[in-house]
Amino acid sequence: MRADACGKPFQDRFVFRFLFFALSGGLRNRSFSEWAKSSHFAHHMYFSRFVVAGSSAGESCSHLPGSPFLAASKEELLQVSDIVTIHMPLTERTQNFISEREFELMKPGAYLVNTSRGGLVDHAALITALQRKRIAGAALDVFYREPLPEGDRILEFDNVVLTPHIGGSTVEALERLGEVVIENCLRVKRGERPLYVVNGVI
Repeated sequence: MRADACGKPFQDRFVFRFLFFALSGGLRNRSFSEWAKSSHFAHHMYFSRFVVAGSSAGESCSHLPGSPFLAASKEELLQVSDIVTIHMPLTERTQNFISEREFELMKPGAYLVNTSRGGLVDHAALITALQRKRIAGAALDVFYREPLPEGDRILEFDNVVLTPHIGGSTVEALERLGEVVIENCLRVKRGERPLYVVNGVI
């Protein structure tokens, strides 16, 4: 598997630095709104335009409260984004959340980043999108099958960055994980709702 992005397709330093940030756990274990409100990363280091956030709920375009960023529907997000990065749990509702229709909506120069769960992206549709140059490339830390089968077609592309589901194994991500565990223990003790409940059960 490729764990670097130093080849010709990733000479754009902005793209490479963002993909490295995402795959190294920079966006893990926190909601986008939390990250957006607290991070100076977007303003001072990487983003020269704007950041759009979306969810599976399909909200229309609007300002994200407490941040300078925009919230958008899934369709709006895909149509305007240069980099689409996915951060959500895998459920029956989100299976193949990014498939053929979504790739058709994306810019030809856009990149897809998935550090959540492999099943969120339709693997066959991704292969087709790359073959037809519907998108510029992808960065994947998770796969439809793990470990990724030997000889899988995704390995053939020079514009794809792959890491073997270790994107969250950074000092920063592990520290954040410990912080969230402690915070949730304290919340439960106080009778409060824990952070990041996925299935609605407390």
